[in-house]
Amino acid sequence: RSHAEALLLFPRNRVHEGDVTGVEAFKQLGQQLLNQHILFDVKPDDIVTPEQLTAYKRVFKPSSEENPPIGTLEGFSRFEAPKTVRVSASRPAKGNEITLHFVNYNREEPATKKSAGMGIADEKPIAVEGIKVDFILPAGFLATKVQVVSPETPKPIDLTMESKNGRISFAMPKFLVYAIVRIELASDEKNNQKN
Repeated sequence: RSHAEALLLFPRNRVHEGDVTGVEAFKQLGQQLLNQHILFDVKPDDIVTPEQLTAYKRVFKPSSEENPPIGTLEGFSRFEAPKTVRVSASRPAKGNEITLHFVNYNREEPATKKSAGMGIADEKPIAVEGIKVDFILPAGFLATKVQVVSPETPKPIDLTMESKNGRISFAMPKFLVYAIVRIELASDEKNNQKN
């Protein structure tokens, strides 16, 4: 299951009416969200329900003037990472866990422009390091453990985390192309009793 904090609506109503101008605005807004590492879902505007909209902190509409500048957003998880890194979050169907997925697209480009090179044999990824995470935990939960795995380090590595005001922060170790962070959750009994 997705664990997104925002929703980007695809303007399918306008596309069905023959107006495709909103598609370019959708692409630009999506690119901004990706570059700022906002955890978001995409749904078509013609089938999303009002109930589904309430699950998100913010809903972005490509045809709307209401969208704030992405860099000014408050109340979202923060990822200090290069624009070549993409981040998403999911929750397994069973168990109390959130999985953060990090994909690093940085690589040495082929010498010939507009050439993919010789496929995977010519891939030359450039490792990324120094990513900092400030993640908002789901209401009513505490993080008990944070672990990272990647193809280079398949054995889980425990990460040191700081926890404060419903957020956890930690630093990612260096990885090449792909890394997964597993955040184990437990019910926050103390805060649940106050509510």
